[in-house]
Amino acid sequence: MAKDPLFSIPFFGKLLYALGMVPAYRGSDDRSQVSKNLESLAEAAKQVAAGHVMGIFPEGKSHDQDHLALVRSGAARLALQAVAEGTQDLKIVPVGLHGEQKERFRSAVWLKLGESVDAAEWLAQNNGDEHLAMRTLTAEPNTRLKSVVLHLDEAEWQPLLDDLEALLPSAGFQRKNALIGLRRQQAAVDAINHFYRTDRPRAEAVAARVRAHSEALRAAGFDQDLRVLKHWDEFAKRDAIGHQHAIIEAVSEGVVFSTVEHSIGEADSAAILRPKLTPLQKAEVIARAFSHTGKPCDFDFFSAD
Repeated sequence: MAKDPLFSIPFFGKLLYALGMVPAYRGSDDRSQVSKNLESLAEAAKQVAAGHVMGIFPEGKSHDQDHLALVRSGAARLALQAVAEGTQDLKIVPVGLHGEQKERFRSAVWLKLGESVDAAEWLAQNNGDEHLAMRTLTAEPNTRLKSVVLHLDEAEWQPLLDDLEALLPSAGFQRKNALIGLRRQQAAVDAINHFYRTDRPRAEAVAARVRAHSEALRAAGFDQDLRVLKHWDEFAKRDAIGHQHAIIEAVSEGVVFSTVEHSIGEADSAAILRPKLTPLQKAEVIARAFSHTGKPCDFDFFSAD
């Protein structure tokens, strides 16, 4: 299932229908259309009963927060309706999607599968009461999804996670190393949740030290952007000859820091461009270039909209 506005896009909407996708009507798009979800769920249930797999985003929205939003009842309604229509062995499988950099084409995605729920067994456990089964079945995927997505128990801890990520070294140049970075991010989330649950005073003391360190870096001018902070120590180092890094360039090995002497000194020709950008635009371009350090070169590296 996908949000209804996508089906109104010329050609693309027809493609979605051809692939068997079903529109979901969200109140955030058009509240007057929400009642149509009953028809959409009925259509989706028919497809499931026919043996097809149906994917649904239970939060009802797309977001970048490391915190699971409220899980809606759509998945539970769909599953129980399909069971009522005779579907056998129907499983609800929680799926976590972790994007390395979702705005970048062909960036890495880590897909995690959680423990499935047998819809028919769940209905039987609730004595065949569909209304009770739907309420509890809505809550259960919420619990299981938290084990496969980046979920901070308290959204207020997000700044701490950002500061911790800024302290982690780059995962490396190769695309396979992107998974290492995603797993480290998951480990950081798990650690924050664990220590806040088991030893909150100690966790708060460590969080204060991390926050003080980050604030000291910002106060010293080692930039206000965490994309820069994450790679600043590497950029500030001199090369083996003692030359200062001053250039971020894309080469066959990936996006790297280089010196003027090495990059321009060995080039056959060089061109210097002075785009008419505001200071804020320049800062964003530089921060974006820093964020690509250690990754394979792609066209996004050159974009600066």
